[in-house]
Amino acid sequence: MISVYTKNKSKRLTYTVEFIFRDIAQIPYQICTDDSSLTDHVINYSDEELPINCYEISPSGLLFSKDHINPHADSDLAYFCLFRMKNGHHPFDVFSAIFYLISRMEEYDSNQSDIHGRFVANQSILVREKQQFKPVVDQWVFRLLEHVNHHFNSNYKITRNFKQYCTIDIDNAYAFKHKGILRTTAGTLKDGLTKPTKLKQRWGTYMRNSKDPYDTYSYIQHFSKNQKLEVLFFFLLGDYAQYDKNIRFDHPKMISLIKQLGNTSTIGIHPSYASNKNSKMIGIEKQRLEHILGKSVHHNRFHFLKFSLPKSYQQLLAYGITDDYSMGYADQIGFRAGTCTPFNFYDLENEVQTDLKVHPFAYMDGVLNDHLKLNTKMALDKVQILRKNVAEVKGTFTSIWHNESLSNVDRWSDWQEVFEGSW
Repeated sequence: MISVYTKNKSKRLTYTVEFIFRDIAQIPYQICTDDSSLTDHVINYSDEELPINCYEISPSGLLFSKDHINPHADSDLAYFCLFRMKNGHHPFDVFSAIFYLISRMEEYDSNQSDIHGRFVANQSILVREKQQFKPVVDQWVFRLLEHVNHHFNSNYKITRNFKQYCTIDIDNAYAFKHKGILRTTAGTLKDGLTKPTKLKQRWGTYMRNSKDPYDTYSYIQHFSKNQKLEVLFFFLLGDYAQYDKNIRFDHPKMISLIKQLGNTSTIGIHPSYASNKNSKMIGIEKQRLEHILGKSVHHNRFHFLKFSLPKSYQQLLAYGITDDYSMGYADQIGFRAGTCTPFNFYDLENEVQTDLKVHPFAYMDGVLNDHLKLNTKMALDKVQILRKNVAEVKGTFTSIWHNESLSNVDRWSDWQEVFEGSW
């Protein structure tokens, strides 16, 4: 067992130690404030000198205050770190560094956002230091155990298994079908004037000569079954608006699709763009999905990845959401919170660990294609590097795809190859 000794058992420290030793390392641990009860291998997270052999990590002070600190990255070591400390055996305050990243403290203090009000990647210390492609938090934990093993001649090992799953956002269930007379007529006229290729696709679909391009559900189910890949689907059920353009939530085809996919996969809510300004819409859209499925819904991903901390996560908790899958960049690939391990949301506004589990994703299809302008070969190379980095720390590898991006038509031509090569 590892004993973490501290003079003060703060909420921030408890949260961080639990994440390190319970969620990542998965080894027995305890936090002690009484040095007379210390047993086995002790990590001394204090400025005290203990009369026993211990591994010393000098605290920066972040975990014993309610302050927000913006640390500088350190380049003196052979690897990236935050909160470099001169004292102790460990070269930096790894507890503070991990808390800083997974609490998303930098997002509370960010004064820049994109046109949709989202956190932008260039505000991230990981992106500025070109460290976003690695799950640095998980790497730090592996390295910490190596140091502890060397110090005590112990043999702690991380025994968790590498996992991977895919998440699919259904922003637009069908390209042409089931959209009503007005939307169909307007779309046909627009395509006739500006997109003759798309007009041909429309007529092919209407005349039943070809499948709707966005109807990729059989392909997704067949591939995931063969690969034994867990898939989660997130459905946009908001009212029609500029950025919310799915078919109606009560359309028989939408209801049938949700029920069919729900037979084999987890179904979550994809709160509309409009819900960001009217949080009641989250509850309304969640009820719509629950009515269709006939059971409670606990999984969420925000449409457009449009959320802000802590307000958006507080709203999810209020509506009974237990798992969120929005933690990633909207304009970059990599690990927004520095980890590939699901973690509990820590509410810095109220200084409390919550029951909301945050599931980080490594990349989104639209970022590869639209933001980074990568061709399919370059995109697959990037994805495979991310996957390799996650596998090395036995983490959880996931991504965001859309039924549209698996259509293999228009700007998504040949992108099924990227999808299939990702796993």
